[in-house]
Amino acid sequence: MKTKNTARRGNSTQNLPLQGWELFKRQKYFEAHEVWEDEWKLRTGEEKRLIQILILISAGAHHLFHRSNRPGCLQLWRKARDRSRAMADQGSNTPAIFARKLYSLSQKLVKKTEVGENPSPELRIFTNDPIMFSWLKKL
Repeated sequence: MKTKNTARRGNSTQNLPLQGWELFKRQKYFEAHEVWEDEWKLRTGEEKRLIQILILISAGAHHLFHRSNRPGCLQLWRKARDRSRAMADQGSNTPAIFARKLYSLSQKLVKKTEVGENPSPELRIFTNDPIMFSWLKKL
């Protein structure tokens, strides 16, 4: 674990994981991906892997909603699903709990997108998850 990373991006000074979360909530998926990538570079171990899954989900949303690139989106969301499933199977430790949430989300996103349904409701539900917010706040 590392010390809390606070950096200046744009006009605010804020914890990078939370800044990414706020951008994601506002559907600024590319920007969220960029902020989380800055944080990912500073992390190690399970935290790094969890942030990478968030990056994949955010990049996939950018591909789908801003570039109309459904195949690219699905490729990224499948990677997120597979990586989160591998972490979720590791037991009941804290990272596994968050990995299960990310696995559930990515699984739903893949299923809806594969059949041509809009996955936006799943993303909105996810952004209101107080457990994910609390985890990002603690990073």
